[in-house]
Amino acid sequence: TDRIAGHAGCNRFSGPLVIGEGGLTIGPLMSTRMYCEDPDAGSGPTIMEQEAALLAALEGSTGHRLEGSRLTLTRPDGGISVSLHRP
Repeated sequence: TDRIAGHAGCNRFSGPLVIGEGGLTIGPLMSTRMYCEDPDAGSGPTIMEQEAALLAALEGSTGHRLEGSRLTLTRPDGGISVSLHRP
């Protein structure tokens, strides 16, 4: 078991990561619980809602593709759950 860790915009997260021939498993993820002031309140999802959606998408990922500097995590139905790009 490896570990995944990162910064979700306001809070840091980490948890187990298992990559095998049948796909991948992420989580359960833990995160810090700092409150983040949202300067654009009322214009869409708050920072806290965006973080919750990101962590849920990571935990729901079951597959992956690495193409150059882009890592794509996929859902069980094959759709994209998270797409990451290294500059």
